[in-house]
Amino acid sequence: MHGGQRERYLAALGIVRYRRRRSVDHGPEETQVPSASPAEAGSVAAQERPELPAGPPDTASAEELAPVRLACWRPTADLLVLDALPPGQHPERERLTLLANILRAIDRLPGALPAAEFIDWPPLPGGDRSLSGAREALALFLAGRMTREPFAWVLVMGEPARRWLSGGESSEAEARISLADGRAHAIPIPGLGDMLADPQLKALTWRAIRGLAPERA
Repeated sequence: MHGGQRERYLAALGIVRYRRRRSVDHGPEETQVPSASPAEAGSVAAQERPELPAGPPDTASAEELAPVRLACWRPTADLLVLDALPPGQHPERERLTLLANILRAIDRLPGALPAAEFIDWPPLPGGDRSLSGAREALALFLAGRMTREPFAWVLVMGEPARRWLSGGESSEAEARISLADGRAHAIPIPGLGDMLADPQLKALTWRAIRGLAPERA
């Protein structure tokens, strides 16, 4: 993804970007989202190309993906949740109720479920639809959230979201994916829509996430 295209995607995703001013006597200059601090500016600048796990060395990353929307929730400071939706759609009540129940089971829903943020792919009409481009867009999105407030866990729900994150073929739901040099870990689990269609997948999901539940006295 070339520089100009990356800048357009950053704007579409709401990512904070910083550039150094021409004078060496000045610190980083904020170009978007004025709420970020100078310390965050240096951190984001150092993460111009945030890293996700390397995908397989084949042509899969160049394939064109069907349009999709990723919904992202942050119910607690330490946890992000990603789930795929059809383009332009919002999660229906049944999906939100299931997600709330899952989060309560691991003690990650202290109040009402927060509103979701959305990552639409492609973010611009006629834009890049490759898997590699989607993975870079997700990396930029996660890097921005990590810079604002570090998180420790990402629940990656469903195959589309998992492919954006890892790039390869399906893996065991219990297998965790290291992110941000080990500062966070992603747990692939079935999508909310998949669990609604096949309730037996809830047991697989629980096996994967039960380690996040606090120990009961």
